[in-house]
Amino acid sequence: VQTDSQSTFISAFGSVYQALNRETGDMVALKVVQIDRADDEIQETISREIAILKRCNSPYIVSYFASYLKLSESQLWVRS
Repeated sequence: VQTDSQSTFISAFGSVYQALNRETGDMVALKVVQIDRADDEIQETISREIAILKRCNSPYIVSYFASYLKLSESQLWVRS
């Protein structure tokens, strides 16, 4: 996945980037969360968000694809 240099949205939990899936050419959303700064409450909220996105099937909400843990940078990447 290749990201733009600017985030498209910044939230309390991280930044959301517009990214290009190099294999398919599709544009995707990529949320990057700094897990070293996330307390237990934030981690629980992120887990709930992922669980909801996994079940959600709506043309108005981005679909969940996968999560990646990047330990080298203490980041959780959530791809939709």
